[in-house]
Amino acid sequence: MMPTRLQRMMTVLMGLWLGVFSLVSFAAEKKEDLLYVARQWTAESGKAVARDKLEKAMESQDDARNFFEQRIWQVNARKDFVYPDAVEHLSDSQRKRTGVYLMLGYQKNKGDSPPIVRAVAEELRRRGFHAIAIETEDRRSADDNAQAIANYLREDMKQVDRVMLIGFSKGAYDLVRFLTGPAEQLSIREQKKIRLFVNFSGVLRGSCVADWAAHDHDIGACVFRTYLNLRSGKLFHSFDDLSSISYDPWSNPNLPSLRAYAPHLNCINYPALPEGEDGFTHKDWLFHNLAKSCEGRRRRPGPYDGLVESAASILPPNTGVPQWIVRVHGSHSLLDGEYLNGGEVAPSYVRGEKGRIHGGIELMDDMLRALPKSALGW
Repeated sequence: MMPTRLQRMMTVLMGLWLGVFSLVSFAAEKKEDLLYVARQWTAESGKAVARDKLEKAMESQDDARNFFEQRIWQVNARKDFVYPDAVEHLSDSQRKRTGVYLMLGYQKNKGDSPPIVRAVAEELRRRGFHAIAIETEDRRSADDNAQAIANYLREDMKQVDRVMLIGFSKGAYDLVRFLTGPAEQLSIREQKKIRLFVNFSGVLRGSCVADWAAHDHDIGACVFRTYLNLRSGKLFHSFDDLSSISYDPWSNPNLPSLRAYAPHLNCINYPALPEGEDGFTHKDWLFHNLAKSCEGRRRRPGPYDGLVESAASILPPNTGVPQWIVRVHGSHSLLDGEYLNGGEVAPSYVRGEKGRIHGGIELMDDMLRALPKSALGW
């Protein structure tokens, strides 16, 4: 059933209200750092109980009180529905002047992820957006990639007026390093164009599995390192790339604010929460097996998606950046998961190999039909 005129008007007003609300509400209350709280819950009650508590606690970290998450549920359930104030309604001119820059995860040429991300960029270009999957060299550190991002954006951003940065997995960490470092190299005019950072199960605050794989000497870590080098064709490559995403950048008290070089930035995070009754993910065999790899006396992670702790896929408190949170039950791949209302994130990804490449497009289509234009400054 189509929304009434009054409903459409209320939706637009709500979107405008959120544009103001999101900028001020995040400072209204003191928030816990869920990364450390979730670890404590795990130590006290186990992964499953901690996961349930974390899922609920994330509501208090969402500066729009789950408004955007509920919009995602609505468009996911009704594929023909678009919110009246959504980005999908941007004019052709606005789309052309909206830069969408996507950063791939750890793998650049192997596995499902690279073709999925590149297919998203291609679909966005088909819809009229200035969309680019930024290509970086394989097996480079987060700081190397952050500089590569700056080198690319310094020139390319001159073609657009609004910018959305999208990071998948390690790509989100690369973008954090960019925003807190090489983004300083952009002109003030370009910095002001950066409006939104979208993180899909990203390693915002470090990966316990990356820490294990880069630094431990047990047989499992050694085998995994060998597997990575064989897969990448770089048999004697160092593991600086993994080491660079193994720690929480906010552990550095001198880390610049994400808004230092992007003063209008807002953030949307899609954390993956393990769906299993035992508190681990069972959606993906690799992530399921990796999920227990870094457990030990030196490392006692909270609930995690097979690569990164779920609480490490959202911003810590007091970053000065408003964030919206869309919770997903599933593995680190995210596309195999379900939203909290039970809706599948990417049905084609779940249903078969041939449809997997379309999974990222389904994820992005839902977001464009739900995301208020005001989040991009339009």
